[in-house]
Amino acid sequence: MSSVVIDNTTGNNEQKNNETTSTLVELNLKHVFGLDHAIEALKPYILQCRFPSLLKSKRSMENHGILLYGPQGTGKSYLAKAVAKEAKAKLIIPSGQDLLKTGEEMLKKLFDQARRSIIEEVVDGNNDDRIQSSILLFHHIDSWPENVIECFNAELKTISIQPIFVIGTTNMPWKLNNRLTNRFSLRLYINLPDKDARVEIFKMQLNKVKHQLNEHSDFDVLALLSNGYSGKDINNVVKEALMEPIRECQKARFFKITNEHQMLVPVIKYLPCSQCPMKFEKDKKNLLCRTSWSSFDFINQQHPLKCDKCGSIRIQVTDPGFPSNKLQIGDLSFYHLKKILEGRSMHNNKMKKGDLNGGVDEEVLLKRFDKWTEEFG
Repeated sequence: MSSVVIDNTTGNNEQKNNETTSTLVELNLKHVFGLDHAIEALKPYILQCRFPSLLKSKRSMENHGILLYGPQGTGKSYLAKAVAKEAKAKLIIPSGQDLLKTGEEMLKKLFDQARRSIIEEVVDGNNDDRIQSSILLFHHIDSWPENVIECFNAELKTISIQPIFVIGTTNMPWKLNNRLTNRFSLRLYINLPDKDARVEIFKMQLNKVKHQLNEHSDFDVLALLSNGYSGKDINNVVKEALMEPIRECQKARFFKITNEHQMLVPVIKYLPCSQCPMKFEKDKKNLLCRTSWSSFDFINQQHPLKCDKCGSIRIQVTDPGFPSNKLQIGDLSFYHLKKILEGRSMHNNKMKKGDLNGGVDEEVLLKRFDKWTEEFG
């Protein structure tokens, strides 16, 4: 059986048999933006996880299922994992492929594992911070076959007063079997983030990144340019933009030396200098072979390829002998992110025209979520 088991009291992962692991140390409900309605609705469930005695009331006996649905990349899995951490519950994430292959057998083992985790903690726990509940997280439940659905419904009946909760996620709730839908007493629409939420997501993504963005105006513009983006889309934009300073080093034909740390920084926008001898380009290769960077006077900034007027050194990172330990990559800028977002605008237009999402127009897809929410959410 392949699954991820995470102990949220310590942030540690358990690995048994052939289980894979991941960490939830960085997860926090404070990092979930634009989903205040969902967080408020989930708070009673978090409380029941931390205080299982509340499950003895009749109103709680049937409320063990939570359905998170919405467009791809809106943070359904992140929210579920953050809830488990906040609730200090043992989170079990089964492999979707294995579940489809083994079906009922794996489901029974998963629920048994959830029960066993609680019993072991109660017996071995020596402090009040021990795990008192388990959460099973199932992805893409719309792909479940009939036999898995029947087994799932049967297992849910066995945990009416046990501190075991189930969270299911789907990008296509209209494909769910009605009997399966009804098993989730709480159904939450996880929509695309609004402008304010996108601002916070950009700030969170860049929290530990050296950048030159203005705290207010630049982030507001980025939020406007990323209209219709999911949290995952923004994460991908930031990852791609972080490569831009490296690309600038790769493309640069001129470098300057910083006065503070004596490092080589690429000259991004270079204006031709009348004092730079043209023969530098012709004789550059031979000159490089005769020049030792180890003997280069960084303090006085003297080098045969350095222009006395503009201070630029005509060299590239691919040239032989380039001192890699002296290369300084620039900080991330607003224009790096803007460039990536503008480059993706054509891709977004294709989505709106229906070239993606199985030929379904993006606006039509969102309306379909709204309609399903009115009927079942």
